[in-house]
Amino acid sequence: MLKMTIPALGEVTLQSGAFRADLTHTETDGVLFLNLSLHADAPTVPEPVVLTFERFLPDVFAAWTPNAGDDRFIRAEWGWTDVRSRSASGAPVLCLHTQSGENRLTAALSDAAEACRMCVGVSEERAVYMFRFEFFTQKTAPLQDYAAQIRLDFRPMRYEAALREVVRWWDAIYPPCRVPEAAREPLYSCWYSLHQIVTTDEVLQQCTLAAPYGMKAVILDDGWQTDDNNRGYAFCGDWKLARKKIPDMASLADQVHALGMKFMIWYSVPFVGVHSENYTRFIGKYLDNDEKHDWYILDPRCPECRAFLVETYRTAVREWHLDGLKLDFIDSFHLTDSSSTDYGAMDCVSLEAAVQKLLDEVCDSLKTDDPDFLIEFRQSYIGPVMRRFGNMLRAGDCPYAAGTNRRSTIALRLSSGKTAVHSDMVMWNAAESAETAADQMTAILYAVPQVSVRMETLPQAHRDMLRFYLDFWCRYRHVLLDGELTAEEPHAGYSLVRAELDGEAVVTAYAKNDVSLCGLRAGALVNASPKPYLLADCDTAYAYTVKDCTGAEIAGGVLPAGLSRIDVPHSGVVFFRAE
Repeated sequence: MLKMTIPALGEVTLQSGAFRADLTHTETDGVLFLNLSLHADAPTVPEPVVLTFERFLPDVFAAWTPNAGDDRFIRAEWGWTDVRSRSASGAPVLCLHTQSGENRLTAALSDAAEACRMCVGVSEERAVYMFRFEFFTQKTAPLQDYAAQIRLDFRPMRYEAALREVVRWWDAIYPPCRVPEAAREPLYSCWYSLHQIVTTDEVLQQCTLAAPYGMKAVILDDGWQTDDNNRGYAFCGDWKLARKKIPDMASLADQVHALGMKFMIWYSVPFVGVHSENYTRFIGKYLDNDEKHDWYILDPRCPECRAFLVETYRTAVREWHLDGLKLDFIDSFHLTDSSSTDYGAMDCVSLEAAVQKLLDEVCDSLKTDDPDFLIEFRQSYIGPVMRRFGNMLRAGDCPYAAGTNRRSTIALRLSSGKTAVHSDMVMWNAAESAETAADQMTAILYAVPQVSVRMETLPQAHRDMLRFYLDFWCRYRHVLLDGELTAEEPHAGYSLVRAELDGEAVVTAYAKNDVSLCGLRAGALVNASPKPYLLADCDTAYAYTVKDCTGAEIAGGVLPAGLSRIDVPHSGVVFFRAE
């Protein structure tokens, strides 16, 4: 065990097992870096390496984590609040902040590929915070040398700004892939609306109705490859058309293209079902042996498994005229007790390295001919390593759950830089009011909207609402996606969110309903709060117009300098411009 004293931290301990360890520290622009290096005399499979320290931090109220889970509050050190991360899941960053959103410590790791765990807990005896950083929390390949940095930012700044700096730091280590404009356009998804019951006629009907609303692509989800509609993945792995549903995928793609929409389809990347023809082909090359499921997980360490997936996607894209792929369940690649240790059949011993190798090969195959090819990933495989490959990051599944969609998309925006963040597919019940249905849309304004309702079943008020909000989103797209994002009270699910770009802003009141227009020249205020009014603080006079959720104008006038009350219904919008 190595122990040393660092002035900004006090005593730091490092347990490095069979490795000789060296730990130095540097400071750059007020940020402390712990520089860890490990060495062994011969290649060695590392046991977990653990670094710990304690620190008093005043006024800490909550913790922010990238996967937007429920662990927002800090527990005692025997319970830990933690972030688990590896290349195919999560992102190694943890932020402690005050109730007002000021950073107290934003900690991040340079190595976002190997499995790690970052923990914080309260010492009951000393009323300080205990920090624990664990490296190699899952089995990895033998190594002889290793180096990583822990970035510790104690500066008193907005927590969003501290997170943006972490993302810029990662971008220099793991340069993200280019984001085409098509990744920043609203789209239609078939999942919640059709589930596995997809046919050519059904898909075309939804696309025909969705295109006039400004939806520029469609994702054909699970179901196109199987006649079985009982969910699960027992029939995955052959990736042949279920021709009773879709006789000709290329023809369907061409008809979708004629509507002005791009065409994407879904694959569950790791899964091979026991009822597939390929199941026996890959016996001995699965990561798991879990008989609770009717499907198994391919081992990407085996070149045969990777080659199969790459050729499957390449052939489908070429023959079916596809513009993109939804690559699902990448975070399901896990080593288990039944994972093979016959490294002779592998060209990559490390699973995390193998996942990256697979995605490198997929992207080389699909993006070489079409640099704008669309690849969607889903929470939790959303970190800096995954941003090298996916140009669309979608919030995790949260059907009919506006609050969860809001928390997930905002967390993704704060940790994903310029990569296009997408909402989970919005859906609602056609029997509710347009105002409450609009909650699903106002929740995801700061991400690219994905819509998954049966278009023909929507009452007219819902259609008007959907058209209004998609038009609104497209009008303010650059502000919403490219503006500087402020998301107040993350511990409360982000009570007020603001995006500002070149003096124009979109502010959405989710719980707080007092907003500042000071210094702005124009923009919009969205009332997603339960109160029928907003309080606007103005430093000059603003002309304003109020519209309800269907786009009908219901009020207008001039806001004087000072504090004003604006009556605006739930899900209504106030458009303003400086006089």
